[in-house]
Amino acid sequence: MSNSAWDEQIVVKGAGVPTGVYETVFKDVVRENKVVQYRSGLSGQKVIGKEYDSLDADQKAIVDGIPDEYWPQRPNDDAPRMKAAFIDQYRFIFTDPKTGTDLKFGAVFPVVQYSKDGTVISASNKGLVDFIIQATGAPIVPGDTFTVRDYIKPGDEFRLELVKNGNFTEIDKTSVVKKELAKPIVKGVEALSPKAKELLEFLKANYQGRPKRDVVDLYGTGQFGTLQETMSAWQEIMKNVPYSSDGKTLDFSEAV
Repeated sequence: MSNSAWDEQIVVKGAGVPTGVYETVFKDVVRENKVVQYRSGLSGQKVIGKEYDSLDADQKAIVDGIPDEYWPQRPNDDAPRMKAAFIDQYRFIFTDPKTGTDLKFGAVFPVVQYSKDGTVISASNKGLVDFIIQATGAPIVPGDTFTVRDYIKPGDEFRLELVKNGNFTEIDKTSVVKKELAKPIVKGVEALSPKAKELLEFLKANYQGRPKRDVVDLYGTGQFGTLQETMSAWQEIMKNVPYSSDGKTLDFSEAV
């Protein structure tokens, strides 16, 4: 039998690792070989992104039954370009020391692409090398030979940012840098855009002590720009300054 749900308490649960800047510890780097790539017919088969050798016999049969696919031919192409059926890639794994959570999605670098029959389509480690230079400041130049261990070791501290990519949270590979090379993190009011600062001053003067949900009333007023601009400004405030001591009531007394 149905009943009124107006006053039913709804608990907001966490959804994975939050986005934001993290101070992390480097854990490991692994080379994943013959990783299955997307081709028509593999959707929903739970094989994409897995190493071929880790699949069971039925899964391998599914992958083996999918023909090579090609990109649409561009005006200057002599022939259509083949899509990679498999790749070899390096995956860098970091750990959040505060929670013990491993962060292993996003810092991934393909080095070899293969067709269905194992023919090499392309081989390049440029993305991998550029990442190591960016993350460590390593003086690597063309012609050098090195190992990852020469510049990155387990226990090294890195700063990185987790961002949303569709429905997933992953490492922004362009943000990874050794802690000693990272710029200071700017937090508080100084980190806010002019629009967010304007909204914060208004909230301090008019919304102190009110329920947090009341901020929604400002979204459609146009006082702080479009709906999206107002929402973005409020998101900035929540990310950078204290705005509530109990999670329910607005309190900007420590928003500096």
